[in-house]
Amino acid sequence: MSTVCNRGNLIVLCAGLAWLATAPAQAAGFAVAVQTASALGTANAGVTAAAEDAGTAWFNPAGMARFQRSEVAQAVHFDLPSLEFDDHGSQPALGQRLGGNGGDAGRFAVIPPLYAIGHLDERVNVGLTINVPFGQKTKYDGGWLGRFQSLESEVKTISISPALSYRVDDHWWLGAGLSVQWVKATLTNDINYSAIVADRAIASGRLTPQQVAALLDPARPDTIAGLSGETEVEGDDLRVGWNVGVIYSHDDRLRIGAQFRSKIRYRLEGHASFQPPTSANPLANAIIAAASAPGAPLANTDLSASIGLPPSASVGVWWQATPALALMFDAQWTGWSSFDSVSFIRGNGSTLATVVYDWRDTWRFAAGATYRVSDAWQFRGGIAYDQTVIRNDAERGARLPDAAKLWFTVGARYDWKPQDTWFDIALSYVDSRDASIHQNNGSTAAYGLLDGTYQSHVFIVSLQATKRF
Repeated sequence: MSTVCNRGNLIVLCAGLAWLATAPAQAAGFAVAVQTASALGTANAGVTAAAEDAGTAWFNPAGMARFQRSEVAQAVHFDLPSLEFDDHGSQPALGQRLGGNGGDAGRFAVIPPLYAIGHLDERVNVGLTINVPFGQKTKYDGGWLGRFQSLESEVKTISISPALSYRVDDHWWLGAGLSVQWVKATLTNDINYSAIVADRAIASGRLTPQQVAALLDPARPDTIAGLSGETEVEGDDLRVGWNVGVIYSHDDRLRIGAQFRSKIRYRLEGHASFQPPTSANPLANAIIAAASAPGAPLANTDLSASIGLPPSASVGVWWQATPALALMFDAQWTGWSSFDSVSFIRGNGSTLATVVYDWRDTWRFAAGATYRVSDAWQFRGGIAYDQTVIRNDAERGARLPDAAKLWFTVGARYDWKPQDTWFDIALSYVDSRDASIHQNNGSTAAYGLLDGTYQSHVFIVSLQATKRF
């Protein structure tokens, strides 16, 4: 990831304005992979073809054609992520102390998606999903060594997705749907005002480099060292996307499915706010006041940004190998390379910053199985591999210390009233590879150098109740 700023804005929070460059609790980029407890039990293996419960309205609407009764499924997922940084030689920003390692930046989350299928006739069914397809929250300790690159990042989405399926015959099922998605992003970080004062004082000729170096001594009463303030960027938007799917059902024992979900282009509208510090040095106060005046680089302003959440496609296979054992596989492609750059436009039409990404498309592969031990109990297990959007360590940032992941999942289903009411539970451990980082966002003086390794993992507990009518 690289950042391009307007002339005169070199020491601004350009990298801090990377709205959605945040690590997910679960999948690559900032996608949320966990949707139903039943699917989590097999690490989402076979979801494109299985059509096991109302969750197929999201995974592949063609699967709704299998249902001869209406159905509602309510799930709730408890995500317990951990994200910790291990310093290997980071460097402080100009005029600032280094700071600590940031603590555990992972934040507990509860996700309660709802899925429903309405049976209309022998050929046509309708569905509705209310879920969270993208999202993330990370929060570092105040004063940590990467505070000028990231403090808090929160991305929220809510999607309401109606869908329709059509049963061509016993073998071919088709489906399509719309996704009305709302997204909101809130990002905070500190700004190094000491570097701003030093840069402007020298550039304006009011101080020499030697005089600035002397004023950076924290022991001086008129020091310009340690000047920092927090900034917050926030914006939201509502847009519509679409998806289509198909399933070929060879017989009751074998199904093959495919689905495609469109890219959604947003224009986030919001604001950027700044909290400038005060100094015992009159010249520093004058420079900070000028930089914070209306229309200046660090002035509070309305803000907009155009972003595109990526398209995705998946194929899956579900096979009832024996009366008790079912095997399944899924492969999903996500077009993260389309998330190429984000330009942040002030209310007056000028560009505050442009963040350029070099992300790659990713693949996720999952394999799983279910085994029915009795009329009441079924057990599940699965494993999945998730690629990272990051091409190399140089592109990894504090807002996205993303890495390849391995999923290990188990689950169970209890049929309280067979073919009528049942409950699912799933447990998952998502282990990320250690992620190296060597990032200064283009300027060690402004942002410091973050040099070290991230370790992260996620525990997920998922519950679900399903009822047929």
